Amino acid sequence: MNGITFLGFLGTVFVYRKLNDAGYLGGIRKKYTVDKATYQKALGNFQDSIRIKTISDKDEEKVNFKEFDKFIAFLEEKYPLVHEVMEVKKIHGYSLMYFWKGKNKDKKAVMLTAHYDVVDAVDDKNKEWIYEPFSGHNDGKYIWGRGTLDDKLEVISMLEAAEYLLSKGFTPERTIIFGFGHDEEVGGKKGAVNMAKYLEENDIHLEFLLDEGGCVSLGAVESIYHPIAVFGIGERGYSLVELSYNGNSDKPARVLYDEVKHLLDIDSGLELSDEVRSLIDYYSGEKRDVFSIHKGLDKIRQPALYHGFARRKVEITDNLRSIQCDFRIYPGTSTDDFVNLIEKTKYNKEIEYKFIRLEEPSELSTKDSYGYKLLKRLISHCYSDSIFNPTVVVGGTDSKKYKNLSDSIYRFIPIQIRQKELNTMHRSNEKISIANFRRALNFYVLLLDNIK
Repeated sequence: MNGITFLGFLGTVFVYRKLNDAGYLGGIRKKYTVDKATYQKALGNFQDSIRIKTISDKDEEKVNFKEFDKFIAFLEEKYPLVHEVMEVKKIHGYSLMYFWKGKNKDKKAVMLTAHYDVVDAVDDKNKEWIYEPFSGHNDGKYIWGRGTLDDKLEVISMLEAAEYLLSKGFTPERTIIFGFGHDEEVGGKKGAVNMAKYLEENDIHLEFLLDEGGCVSLGAVESIYHPIAVFGIGERGYSLVELSYNGNSDKPARVLYDEVKHLLDIDSGLELSDEVRSLIDYYSGEKRDVFSIHKGLDKIRQPALYHGFARRKVEITDNLRSIQCDFRIYPGTSTDDFVNLIEKTKYNKEIEYKFIRLEEPSELSTKDSYGYKLLKRLISHCYSDSIFNPTVVVGGTDSKKYKNLSDSIYRFIPIQIRQKELNTMHRSNEKISIANFRRALNFYVLLLDNIK
């Protein structure tokens, strides 16, 4: 997932209902139970997958594609039934699509997506790894290594679930498509973009799509004691803007600070959905340093439309002349709206703006679909004491690439986790609990069996 966290955004303006309230349960069949031997073998395969260094990079010349070939060969070896029964297509050489034909050809397919590329395992602020970052070390409670959270957990648990069900003679009612990207961490421009293009060119539309995103959060919101099932029905867009000051002030850092503060005070006045408004209300109660490492500067409120923060590009001193700002752009608006708003409301004409990167926010998916209702019931079955929170996820995913194929695109990883553990994503000491691996495997077995 592109981004460090996807839980720090829960709105508290909703009147939540517990998932096990009347009307939420029912309709989930539990026919298959993964035995201990299968589970232990699956866990070993997961550890082995972490040991393969599938590190992506925007510059393909820097990518060691031998590791990607190794990972693909690993999947072929470990999941023989999957590769015997399913049609497998390689997209752009390394992204993988698996087509599992269902009994009912008249129904739309369901797609489950994930990615097997990872970010580099550089130390986070000089914090060293306790275990080697590609060791897949099992300490009895956690599996350690880059990709344990993001996102080999899903690739392996999906394939393990499919291999297990195939061993039981199972055939899905609908066609199931697995889509595993090889470059999600650098934008998915070769993987997910071309997987979506393949489906469009072959007129394959989806009943629903499930990608990474939210999860079941423990302790994310103060005063809410139940776990919160963060279910993504959309995701924010992204902008990276560089501000440069070439004026004559003897304190250019202060000039830049005033400009960034002005930007974050902008309110477009747009009418936004309840899900987006809850996200904004949460942020409006938070405060964040604009220059988080520049002492003496005030803290400011988050804006109503755009959430952004400045980050260091060069060593911050009183002579600072440029700064880069990240902005998350909410559904209900667009990158054009963002650019136009900034152009209209520039505070200091001596500051030059450069838009380095712009990514559109997603549409909000429907909450009245078969996929939404099924996933809601399934989450209620697996996490019966949770509070269901359909919302907008912060981090970017590949799911936006499939927007022309379905209006039912959802983002959820079937794990239950605390923010402290989640914060290891893209940082040192990334890890996932063994209990969560079991949860993910069981969830996908249930999901595949209950898709009708």
